[in-house]
Amino acid sequence: MAEQVRNRTAVQENFHHDIDVLDTVAYLLYKDASREEPDVTPLKLQKILYIAQANYLAATNFRLFDEPVEAFENGPVVHRITKLYFGRQIIVARDEEVSDWENIDTRLPEDIRDFLDRVWDQCKDLSASALWSRAHVESPWLDSYVKDSYRTVIPDELMATFYSEHIEADKRILHSAVVLIPKDFLDDAAEDDLELDCLRSFFAA
Repeated sequence: MAEQVRNRTAVQENFHHDIDVLDTVAYLLYKDASREEPDVTPLKLQKILYIAQANYLAATNFRLFDEPVEAFENGPVVHRITKLYFGRQIIVARDEEVSDWENIDTRLPEDIRDFLDRVWDQCKDLSASALWSRAHVESPWLDSYVKDSYRTVIPDELMATFYSEHIEADKRILHSAVVLIPKDFLDDAAEDDLELDCLRSFFAA
């Protein structure tokens, strides 16, 4: 498996984080609404939010959006969004009362839109039940869920570790400022090669 390599100080200025979760939702619904047959239900939305948050944490060590993910019986959940759509069993993108994507394609920073586009491309054709099943076999939810408990937060570290160490490189969703390289990429480099020594210093920072 490839190893994630980044210089946190170098890339910190190149990405945004902790954005409003409502803007995250609005952008995803905007993407869904552009399809001939929108199908994002509250359940599917919740699982996409989990996948987005976990991948962003794994890639940057920062949250994509400013809300925790919690372990509910139905899987990972952003409670603020659960309350927003409580009791609804309809296609979210067709609900004018809760869809607010006016100017969302310019309201979000470009790097966030790019990342969410990648999330959407991976998840858009998966059903809510497929995403539910996926979340229920991943350790962030398995290790956090407590039956009959209420509002149990899934630690950011669990999501970051699982997605960086247990999701194959070609299945991960990366920020555009982050790259993956093989663990042995520099193993055979000559010790007296100044350029490669600089690379090692950069990757180790």
